Amino acid sequence: ISNLAAEKNLHIILKIPRGIIWSGGKRYLIPHGDSVMAKAGSGDLLTGIVGGFLSQMVDKPGDALIIGSYLHSVAGWQLGSMGRLPSDILPLLPGIIKGWRGNLGSNLRGQNG
Repeated sequence: ISNLAAEKNLHIILKIPRGIIWSGGKRYLIPHGDSVMAKAGSGDLLTGIVGGFLSQMVDKPGDALIIGSYLHSVAGWQLGSMGRLPSDILPLLPGIIKGWRGNLGSNLRGQNG
């Protein structure tokens, strides 16, 4: 996947318990998440979050994907085992976004490959 992403200038997310993103020749590991997030609609919510950031960062699709995936995972982590349906996650996002500013770099580390 790393080679494909680099060769074709693709931004790819592998949505597993802890997501993996390939963007700009680097791999990013999402620090939060587990299989409880695998509920119907969770990926749709993730797509909407990423789409929202992408609409504001058209020239940086990789950043939109990384930020959206990270914030989605933080919301799921904050819920613990209390549900994690999209309707549980959505109300948490405004507070998470407010608290996130300037903190992304310390939580996601890009790795070559």
